[in-house]
Amino acid sequence: MNEDSIGKKYCDFFKNISTWNYSDAIEWLKDLGLSYLGVGCFSYGNALVTQQKIANYFDLPGKLPEELVNLNNKVYLRKMLRANHLSTLNEIVIKDKCDFQVEKDRLYIVKPLVGGSSSDIKVYNNKIEGDKYNESYMLQEYISGKEYRISLIIQDSKIKFYKLMNKENLPATFFTSRFSRVNIEEYKEIELFLKKFLTIFNIKNAIMKIDLIKDKQRNEIIELDFGIPGDYFETYISKYFYNYDYVGNYINFILGLPVQEDNVNHEGKYSYFDYIYNISSNPFTIDYSLIEKKLSKYIKDFGIIQTKNDGDIIGFPKSNLDNICAVLHNEQNLDIKSIHELFFSN
Repeated sequence: MNEDSIGKKYCDFFKNISTWNYSDAIEWLKDLGLSYLGVGCFSYGNALVTQQKIANYFDLPGKLPEELVNLNNKVYLRKMLRANHLSTLNEIVIKDKCDFQVEKDRLYIVKPLVGGSSSDIKVYNNKIEGDKYNESYMLQEYISGKEYRISLIIQDSKIKFYKLMNKENLPATFFTSRFSRVNIEEYKEIELFLKKFLTIFNIKNAIMKIDLIKDKQRNEIIELDFGIPGDYFETYISKYFYNYDYVGNYINFILGLPVQEDNVNHEGKYSYFDYIYNISSNPFTIDYSLIEKKLSKYIKDFGIIQTKNDGDIIGFPKSNLDNICAVLHNEQNLDIKSIHELFFSN
């Protein structure tokens, strides 16, 4: 919708249409009378639906059957996972919560049906304050375990790219704070589950992002998108963790060209990606030269990802997007709490 979109200067043709409005987008593309080679999307949610509507209308590479696109919907996703014996996670839309058995001394999550960046998620114990919510929210049992971010590129029924990262949150929040590389044993165990999932749903060509929690008894897919992994994976993490040109291969995929196969053992320069948030009660003004000086006192080798502009004022986070910056490093013994404490130390 942005008339001043940052991509406008690269365009031969431009029209400010919402990325959620696939019907207007298709009509405009038809009116241009061009022959299209592919359609890409560096966003999430309904923008991914628009990408697929365009791909299917113009018969472009990477198009998916509608039943797969619907898996982006959290309610439909859980229904299909349970129907195929791939989930036992208990969840229900708030308007139907009278059918949801709230057990004593169990934790539950309330979160939006359509949302992003971990915003507006709450935890409840025993009693749910239902009057605060409507049918645009879901109630889900809280499960603990190891959480992963999974990136997949499947082409011609073959996994061409598979990356598994450990995902940790800022303490006492749902905000993503750290991604880190994992060992080969973890890859193998999760891969068996993923291959079963891909076979059951007959996924032959797709770009996928999956958030998964593994506890002692089960693997639970929490969210799934047919789109880029996000959180700077495609632009920074893939390069510095794995020496992989994700963007170039994404473009190949949407053009129907061969995607480079990646070696799961291929390691890059860094092993950790940390979002830094303002955990103080005072506003924080971005000054990247000072940030670099402060970090250099504690970390030998690092890279700063500038997610904001110098001079921006950052308050306490309300979502993943409300971070100060991100840092790539190899400090294995530096935990999430410590890196935030050193960031705000004198």
